[in-house]
Amino acid sequence: MRLIAIGAIVLSACSISGGSGADTWSASTVPALPLPANIVVIGDFGSATESEYEVADSIKDLAKVLPLTAFVTTGDNFYSDDIEDIWLAPYGWLEGTDTELLASWGNHDIESESRQRLVTEYLGAPGRAYSVSFGSVLLIVLDSNDVGNESQRRWLVSELEGSGGLSIVVFHHPAFSCGYHGTTEAVVESWVPLFEEHGVDLVLNGHDHDYQRFEREGVTYVVTGGGGRALRPLRQCPTGTPEPLVSTDQHHHYVVLTLSADGISGRTVAADGTEIDAFMIDG
Repeated sequence: MRLIAIGAIVLSACSISGGSGADTWSASTVPALPLPANIVVIGDFGSATESEYEVADSIKDLAKVLPLTAFVTTGDNFYSDDIEDIWLAPYGWLEGTDTELLASWGNHDIESESRQRLVTEYLGAPGRAYSVSFGSVLLIVLDSNDVGNESQRRWLVSELEGSGGLSIVVFHHPAFSCGYHGTTEAVVESWVPLFEEHGVDLVLNGHDHDYQRFEREGVTYVVTGGGGRALRPLRQCPTGTPEPLVSTDQHHHYVVLTLSADGISGRTVAADGTEIDAFMIDG
């Protein structure tokens, strides 16, 4: 696990429905990683529950047979400052491995300066927005606590315009969801048109404590917020939200992605090892 501190990103912790309008904003680029790559994705896990430990144990077992290139989070990494029980006990085994930590920022992560420091110091986040290339596959982390920030939007456009292969975007608040929080209208208005225009292949979100997979205009959207926090029941889909292809509110889980120049293979695995979804995105 390499902890990287590259550049400072200055973003205000404003509501996702608005924008800070901050004049000072920057983004980082994490050193490139190779293909093929195996990635684990979890979200909404950082609360030291029994379920978090069960998911962590399952991922640890997976890592014994499948080398993990990266450990990606969809946010809400810390619901409190309890670093020992939230991170070190369940995931301390990642220390000393070659697995890259790529964390996105949930609403609970920015509630205090101490939690922000934990995301930076222990999960290695170089800032609120950054990108990393896995060979020809581009992964972009955005800060959905600040959807209205025009500088972030312009940076997103420049990153997508420079992508010549597959692209993945990761952030906390779901573009589409039939869960407790539901679809994030600010994301739909500001970012979804860009995903469609520039042919983003996969969008990974958290926030709702369930699993959902959607497809719209060629873009696959996955909500994976079952990393440990208490699950919440699914609801009727909001108007304008597509019906999920697969959804469940019964399993704490994680997603395993295998990236290659030819495509993205995805598996969603429950804490007990049961596969609850599988999908393929061609390159």
